[in-house]
Amino acid sequence: MSFEFPNPFDITNVGYKTGKNVEGHWWFLESYQFSGFDKIYKKVKYDIYAYDFSFSVRAMNDVHVGLFPNSDYDLNENMYEIVIGGDSNTRSVIRRGENTEEKVHVDTLAIVN
Repeated sequence: MSFEFPNPFDITNVGYKTGKNVEGHWWFLESYQFSGFDKIYKKVKYDIYAYDFSFSVRAMNDVHVGLFPNSDYDLNENMYEIVIGGDSNTRSVIRRGENTEEKVHVDTLAIVN
């Protein structure tokens, strides 16, 4: 799944969360992070200035990764949101802004477990 945004911005910060009522266990650079049930983006404990990063997550569904141009965590149009296993683990999406219109989506039945 990919999408090329017109007028892209540089990404310097990463946030993570799991959907409502979903417990998430995350690892960034081998550092454990916990995402509870509150549906609020949590900041990764380091700033991203490279072109790539990796993470692992253990959750039942609704894995959200937010890519931000600064540390303000503006959830409107100033972020890219990637959702893996959304809609009860049936689809994945990319959008600009939290819960905004999907720019691309694919069916991904049971991608997260």
